[in-house]
Amino acid sequence: MSYGLVSGWDEDIFGDGRGNLPLPFSGSAKAKGLSSATLSKASELLWRASDASRLAHVSVALDVSEDADDPVAPLLAQPHATNNEDKAVAATSVTLDKARREPANAAQLGSSRASACAGLLAMPVVGHDGSSRIRLVRLVQQTEASEFEDGLRSEIPVGEALLEAQLDSGLSASTSSSAVPEGAPPLLRPSAADPKVLLERYIQLAGSCFGADGADDFELLKALFDAGGKRQVMHRLSAWLARVNRRTVDKHLRGQLASEPRASPRGIEAAFHHLTANSPRRALRALQEAAGSGPHFDRLAAILAACGGSPVPGREQRRWLRKQVEDWRRQRVQELMGSDLWRLYSLLAGDTQVACDALDWRTAFGVFFWYGQSEEDVHAGTGTCEHALERVVQSFVAKQTSSSRVRPVPAYALQDRPEQRISRSAEPMVFKAGKEEPTALQFRAIQMAAGCLSACDMSSFDYMTHSKSPQNVALSWHFVVVLLALLGEADGAAHFDGESFQRLTQQYAQLLEQQGKDEWAVYVAHFVSEDRARAAMVRRLLITQAKATQWDFGKEVRPRWPSLPPSGLWHARALACEQVHDWCGALECWQQCGGEEARAVTLACGYLLSPALLGHASSPFKHGAVEAIQLSPMNPAARWLHRSLEAVMTSITNALVSLLVAVP
Repeated sequence: MSYGLVSGWDEDIFGDGRGNLPLPFSGSAKAKGLSSATLSKASELLWRASDASRLAHVSVALDVSEDADDPVAPLLAQPHATNNEDKAVAATSVTLDKARREPANAAQLGSSRASACAGLLAMPVVGHDGSSRIRLVRLVQQTEASEFEDGLRSEIPVGEALLEAQLDSGLSASTSSSAVPEGAPPLLRPSAADPKVLLERYIQLAGSCFGADGADDFELLKALFDAGGKRQVMHRLSAWLARVNRRTVDKHLRGQLASEPRASPRGIEAAFHHLTANSPRRALRALQEAAGSGPHFDRLAAILAACGGSPVPGREQRRWLRKQVEDWRRQRVQELMGSDLWRLYSLLAGDTQVACDALDWRTAFGVFFWYGQSEEDVHAGTGTCEHALERVVQSFVAKQTSSSRVRPVPAYALQDRPEQRISRSAEPMVFKAGKEEPTALQFRAIQMAAGCLSACDMSSFDYMTHSKSPQNVALSWHFVVVLLALLGEADGAAHFDGESFQRLTQQYAQLLEQQGKDEWAVYVAHFVSEDRARAAMVRRLLITQAKATQWDFGKEVRPRWPSLPPSGLWHARALACEQVHDWCGALECWQQCGGEEARAVTLACGYLLSPALLGHASSPFKHGAVEAIQLSPMNPAARWLHRSLEAVMTSITNALVSLLVAVP
């Protein structure tokens, strides 16, 4: 084994010796006998070492465990004399006190260079006696960093169970290949599946893939886009919002009890939070529990029971209570009440300023949704709910600021920086949205259902709506697929071909490929709308998958989805075998493809026939008559090649006969 020291891996990692990287050299003696003209010190010392010695030390370096602390013995020194010195030098480099001693650097040695090749770094080391040696250091990746990256990669959900749900709903079988060019994979469209069946399967499986929040996302889709009319949308959204808000309120109240086990939450405060979840019964129970040790709220309980939250506008009781609260405000009655009691009356009267005390954006939105609608804002008649959701969303957005604690942003955006409460000043508040401040996925869906988005741009549901990781696109892709299926062929077709969904599809396929889900990556690639891009992407993924697996060529190909023909898999296998120069495997795969007999014959004659003939001869070819060459019986490889060529020729003959019969 020898090293060829050429430019490209003989890199000067220390520059000209005037850098800020100190070298663990002891003493001030210079290396003896080293040329500074063309070769570096490490290169010249490597050149001096014999091939046998170099081979032995390189083998030892490669066999050393990555966690071993002892360095490999130098090449140009006795083992018993250098091990202790090397350890002392290494210890000195670690425990050196910069304040007490200035370390020597590479300037004392002139042009010091280190050579690296095949994962080994050869570094020049100068001992106390001035002798020069080489220390071989194996370059390995940090174990902790790799484990951390693997942990991050494993935490990213891919939603494999939801892809199975698409197959169960018949999405992959409902493909139209009439407009697809010959040779291109079939195109899959979300509108081809039954949206109701697909949505029900997603609701059942989303919790196991993306957690409770992921299940809430698809339940929200059912409430918003699987309803008959605007009034039904309002009632379904009210039921969904009450369910998720009750879970948030219960978690908050349990946390207060856990932090202060002897002190229960104040009844009026608990009643307020229950009302943000549209639960008047629990609010009344909280007031009754508070009345045991304090004042009784009989009138408040009656008002609370009469003025509970409603998803549709036009509640007469709230109009009279609003007038009463306005009279109290003019009389400064709020100064005589406690802040919690005044906040509760204000909420029941429809004052949305109390939303700043809600727990999150969904409970704050519930204040606007159930208590902020007034009959003065709507027209009388049957169309009172036609634009009710749009008015609620616009009112909620208008009261938000970039510093609001309950603004509709993902959870990670609130955790990254401290937030302030909504300002109670009379100045108009403007909602500030930017790229640094994404909107939550669920609120985007509500905005779309309300008609507040100018266009159905699928980039509104990208990864930043629920995660800070650009790779975490599985939830966004599945959410958009179900949304397009619910919109139908007419409304969803234009957005399916849009740039946003196509980019999201390619990102999701890349995530599946990185996670080792190659077959599902090929399946997702079928959603790419452009024919050439889809064919190239599917072909690349199939070839990559063929290289990464050990193919059993005698086994029948059974893909998980029926839209991909088996010939496509055999075609990818053949190309993968050709790239690794597995000509026998490539010949077998081309035979299985069907219609590729010409390529199979070309491959057999170009790469397999000559080696078979050379192995078939018992004596070497010499100048002379052909009769002087003796041929031995064919070996197994030659017999296999003969059978393969016969099968190929039979297929070609049958194809020619069929062609002649078809020609008139």
